[in-house]
Amino acid sequence: MEKLNPWSSELFSSKKIRRESISIIDGIEKFKNNFFDFIIHDPPSIVIASELYSSDFYAKLYSKLKKGGKLYHYTGNPGAKFRHMDVMGSVIRHLKEAGFRNVRKDEGTLGILAEK
Repeated sequence: MEKLNPWSSELFSSKKIRRESISIIDGIEKFKNNFFDFIIHDPPSIVIASELYSSDFYAKLYSKLKKGGKLYHYTGNPGAKFRHMDVMGSVIRHLKEAGFRNVRKDEGTLGILAEK
């Protein structure tokens, strides 16, 4: 699929991008603390991968961000499908528990922004 997506072509041609096939649960440990300026987190549904929505995982993401680094967490609008689940509210709470500040919804992209 990624080879068919024209916006993904740099994944295969840029020497600045290293591709790895590994679960982020295991792969996050490969990076030094304070490594990233920006993290984009776009996990599968919470029903499929609840561990990627936990305070423990968010704490790992927090440790890998540089001071002042930013996180964008795409959540979509799962409340429309999964009644009685406030996924965005839960994510915001867990991000704050992990130490993130200035945590806020971005209604335009159905995601959450946060800073270290």
